[in-house]
Order: sequence, then C-alpha cells, then structure tokens
Amino acid sequence: MLTRATTLNLIFLSGLMSLASCKTRSSASELKEIWFNLLDSKWKAAQEVSDKNEYIRAFDQLPLQASLTPAPWSDAIYPDTSNGLAFRFAAKNNATQYRLDPPAQLKDLNLLSPIEKYDLLLDHQQWELTGAERLRTSAKDGKAVDPRRSLAQDWAAASIIFAEPGPIRLSSESGRSIPFGSSDIKALLTRFVSQHSLADEGVETRSLGGVCRLDSDSFRRVLEARTIAPDSWKELKFEDCFSINAGAFHLALTNLLGLRQESFILDPVLDQEFTHFPVVSFKSESLGTAVEDDNHHQNLQIKTLVSYIVPSPSSSSKNKAPSLRSSTYRYTIELDEAGDIVGGTWLGQDAPQVAWMQNRPKFTADDSKLETLYTTSVSLPARMAMRNFASVSSDDPQTLVRDVDPLVVNKKYRLELSGDVPRGADGLKIFLKSAFRPLGNVSIYRNTFADEDATMSIEVQFHNPTTVRAVKQALRAHSNGRSEVAQILR
Repeated sequence: MLTRATTLNLIFLSGLMSLASCKTRSSASELKEIWFNLLDSKWKAAQEVSDKNEYIRAFDQLPLQASLTPAPWSDAIYPDTSNGLAFRFAAKNNATQYRLDPPAQLKDLNLLSPIEKYDLLLDHQQWELTGAERLRTSAKDGKAVDPRRSLAQDWAAASIIFAEPGPIRLSSESGRSIPFGSSDIKALLTRFVSQHSLADEGVETRSLGGVCRLDSDSFRRVLEARTIAPDSWKELKFEDCFSINAGAFHLALTNLLGLRQESFILDPVLDQEFTHFPVVSFKSESLGTAVEDDNHHQNLQIKTLVSYIVPSPSSSSKNKAPSLRSSTYRYTIELDEAGDIVGGTWLGQDAPQVAWMQNRPKFTADDSKLETLYTTSVSLPARMAMRNFASVSSDDPQTLVRDVDPLVVNKKYRLELSGDVPRGADGLKIFLKSAFRPLGNVSIYRNTFADEDATMSIEVQFHNPTTVRAVKQALRAHSNGRSEVAQILR
C-alpha cells in the first residue's frame, strides 16, 4: 500500500541516491541542489507533513543514536535448496521429501509447510500452490539448485512494511480450521512481496549504491541474482554510482531511523555478494574536532555502529528475540558554512554496499484470503469480531475505557478509529502524531495496526495526563470532523 509516509521516504532515498552517485567528495553546490530540489518538492506541502517529516541535513539537529521499537521481525529466508515455502519447518523428519496425501487424509496440520496450509485455506484439492513452489525451487535444465537463491530480499522488505503477525486459526470456505503459526504468515507475506514488487503494480524500489543507473524493476532483478560476476565487480567497484556516499548514508540513518523511526534494508559489506538486512539501530560518535578545509568547510570524523536483523529459524510463536548483527563504519562528513551535511568520505575499507527500500504492494482480489489471514493475525478487534481467541495474549487490551475516565500516563491503550484515516501503518502514525500534538508527547506503535474495512486499530501511549474526551476532540479537530476515535480499549 503506497502511504504518504512511504512515498516521502522513497522520495528522500531517491534524493540520496543522486547524492550517492556524485563523486566521493562531492561539491557543496551539487549536494545542496539535490536537497533543495527534495525539500521544494510537491510533497512538502502535503497536509500530512509535519515538522518531523521534513528531512534535516543540519548536523547539530540530527540524533547521534536511535533504535526502532518495535523492530522489524526476523524469520527464515526459505532457500531454494529447502523447497522454499514448501519446507515443513515443524516436522522432525522428511521436511522436504514428503508425499502429498489427499487433504482429507491429513491428521496433524501443524506439521505442514506454509504453502500447504495456504492451499488448504483456499480449499485446493490438488496442492496447486505447493506443486508450483516445488517446481519453482527445483533443479532446471540439468543444473543443480543454486544454494545462494532464496527469498532473502523479500523477507527483508516484508519485515519492514508488514507488522509482525501472531499465531491464529482460520477456517476455509469448506469449514476446515487451519492453524497458522507466526512464521507461516511471515512466509506467505514474503512470498506476496516477491510476487508483487514490480512497477506496474505500483511498487517502487529506490536505492543508494549497489547498482548503477537501473530502473526499479531492473534493480530488483539484479539483487535477485545474489552475486556480481568477477569481471563486472572489477569495473563496478570503482564507479562513483556503485558506492554509497558517506554523507548520504549518515543522513539516511539519522533522518529515517532517528527522526522518522523507519527502517531500510542494508547490505553492510562491500563485496561481490548481495545480502539484505533490515536496519534496527545506530549509534554515532564524533572522533576529535572538526578540521577546516580550503573551502572553509568543516570535516568531522565519525564512528557509527549500525545494527541490523538477520534471518533466524522459523517459529510458530510471535515476538521471538530477533537475531542481530552489527557493523562499525568510520567516515568523514563535510559540513558547509551553515553546518549542513554536504558530503562525506569513507575511512578505511569498511563501507556498506547498498541501502534500499520499497513501498508496500497492494492486496488484490486474488490475495483476499491472505489479507484476511494477515489482518486477523495482527488485530485483536478482528479476532474478537470473529469470536476467535486462539493464541490471543492475556496482555491484549480488552476493557472499554469510558469517556469520563482519565487515561493513565505511560499505559498502552488500543485506539479504534473510523472515518477518513490513512489505511496503512506509516501514514497512520504520521496522521496521529500531528493530531495528538496538542496532548503532549505520544508514542504510537507500528506493529498493532490493522487494515480493516470499517475501522483501523493502533496501540498508543500518552506520556502526559489527558482524557478520553480530549483524545477524541483532538482527532476530530485535526480531521475537520472526518475522523473519529470510535473507542479506546485497555
């Protein structure tokens, strides 16, 4: 789903991509022109844009550290060598080489692979999707299966643009109840991103570094190859557009993670292999004092520790501890007379190879079952409406808060919204941040939204004393009466 916030982020990364394609030590005029074009774009005047949605390049206004809460989720990347989504991760034996029995003869559905469960949800009697997945990941033309091929890039994108699903049971049209673990739904979301991330479906992919002068679709196809041919590598690694400008990388970390609490995907090592990891935190420190150059610009050495999520084994449960890895980078950032970042240079051999992001694909009619599965797995109100309380945590809010009740400071509440509100997590966070600004500091949690037809549900914390009535009035005033807080649950 192309939310306003996601579009703004893509525009921002597009501007940084131009920055990164400049020489390692770009002139101040080149980089300033890029940023002026970005900030003067048509998106700046959009109603949803608040002070935190304008991208900052003044070094003293940028955070030195940030950590995403909640973090993107970790999961398996389903390599071709394990039959992709046809891998039975819950089975102790025959996880890949198993016989497809008629659906009516199956006993323990928990042992099935994610794609088998989806076949059952769609009432497929001939295992159509499972057979197609086995064919996709099988050896072709007498060649062995490439051990590098997997859905790694699609997992990385899905973990950022979709909230973490929880385990749930859902019934097919024929009435069969099917258990879906958290990793089952994550795997199907990863497959969905893999199948629907092309430009003609409204998806844009923007990058810093990695590949030169490619459109969005061509860029994704190159990433899918997972590696760069040795001859191409010898030429590419010296091209300015292949490397990430250190100043652009610092701006991406500080603006996206630090100010917007949004992740992007990183290949942390400059080599022939492409890897894809969602960034979750960074911590920077200045090394010494700035040195003035001949242009009266200040050059400041920075050391930054970047942490990112790596794949982990599949699990039926939600909220498992993500697997983390970190890289440390040292670089110089160039500041002009106004203190704005206008360039940068890497110090030493350690540098990231590519940073990229995409907007969210839109569910179509053919994906309606997956959309229902996903929205139900992340939405307590939807589960309550279906009278399905399987795997619902006792910590989920269930008590209606009355209009006359005060809201407890720093306690999490579930807001159900109706009317004209953004339909995705990114846009909804921006919308509510602006609406609730008169109420003081508010935390809005990305992982609890639901794309439902009638209502949107999201979890918030109010860090200053307020009331239910004040919250409802704030949203109504911000939207000119077009949006309402239907109810608040605790």
